[in-house]
Amino acid sequence: MCLIEERVTIMSEMIRQEILPGIFLNYLRAERFANNVISIQFACPLQEDRVSSLAVLPHLLRRGNDRFPDLKGVEEALDRLYGARIEPYVRKKGDHQYAGFVCDTVDGGLAGSTDDLTGQLIALASALLTQPLTENGGFCPSYVEEEKVNLCERITARINDKRSYAVRRLNELICEGHPAAIDELGTLEGARALTPQGLYRTLLMLLTECPMELFYCGGAHFADISRHFTDAFSPLRRRPAPLAPCMPLLEAEERTVEERMDVTQGKLAMGFLTGITAADRDYPALMVANALFGAGTTSRLFLKVREELSLCYYASSSVNKVKGLLTVSSGIDPKDFKTAKEEILRQLSEVAASRFTEEELENARLTVRGALEGAEDSPVQLEDFALGQRSSGSEMSLQGLIRAVNAVSAKDAAAALSKATLKTVYFLRGKEENHD
Repeated sequence: MCLIEERVTIMSEMIRQEILPGIFLNYLRAERFANNVISIQFACPLQEDRVSSLAVLPHLLRRGNDRFPDLKGVEEALDRLYGARIEPYVRKKGDHQYAGFVCDTVDGGLAGSTDDLTGQLIALASALLTQPLTENGGFCPSYVEEEKVNLCERITARINDKRSYAVRRLNELICEGHPAAIDELGTLEGARALTPQGLYRTLLMLLTECPMELFYCGGAHFADISRHFTDAFSPLRRRPAPLAPCMPLLEAEERTVEERMDVTQGKLAMGFLTGITAADRDYPALMVANALFGAGTTSRLFLKVREELSLCYYASSSVNKVKGLLTVSSGIDPKDFKTAKEEILRQLSEVAASRFTEEELENARLTVRGALEGAEDSPVQLEDFALGQRSSGSEMSLQGLIRAVNAVSAKDAAAALSKATLKTVYFLRGKEENHD
């Protein structure tokens, strides 16, 4: 997805309101922003029996509806809105799967238009979701077959990217038995089993039973955006079930798993439980501790393990704020597996024991602040941040999180990282290598 993102000044905190049963509008007023960004997302618990359906539905619905029965008609309608865009979007937040559209359109005033371009884009995107093109009680069979092939290609492409594949395998292993272990694209087998009628039944379920998260960032007034969405979705006969916040992962089997594939560089991934999510007071401290340990070019993993000791081709850490996980991702020479693992753990212990300088701490704060302030300037990242907060049960705004990060002390950061417990080690190595 490549949406236009000009620099934006956020003038207010996000407003969140339930405008229809189970339909929540997250609204952020922005000034001097060239494009208005809109998101319409179905929010569902991750389930193996429908994950592939949700992964393909936005792409299928984007192809057309009763009024615009093919891609050409949809594109012509978007062109009339000064090149507006509607992009299918599928992602996972903890135990939840989100599927729908992210859209943008130029601000009508900047385009010299008196038309309500944002209202027309909301109407078009909503119509693609609620008025699909159907045949014999299902979607158009030829469209379904083409999108099944496309989904299989997306799944295969992810398998071919071994760096991200290793991290996903680690997530599957450490979250085994929990919904968070399920990949949001599903499996090749699940994709191939999709049918026009089954996909249509899934859409009806989404429209009637699932919560919907709407997002708007731009210069229009809240009342106008709320009215546009209400007009679009009020005809639906909904009986939505609430989406419960995800719970942190507090237990996992201790194990090391090794797999072999056609790779020349070993992929070492390590998963830690922290018990800290975005809903916890300690979360800002964990973010800073993660930056001290492995996020960014001033971190211990980058400066010590990669640069100084040359044990890794790359090494970084990240935090899953919804499930409370800390993940290390690294590329290594297979013969260095034991040494690299031990040094990664040693650097974590150093940070957890407060053995870092004030300069390192300030660099870590700067790293986290820079990432958050960058998100503040991007409506698409703000939308993603809002969904993550909903899934974790946190009500903290982005501005509030920035203030909390500024207040993190050395003691706070060390205490947060001291809670990290190694549970899963995943190592991907070449097929022809000998065991060390």
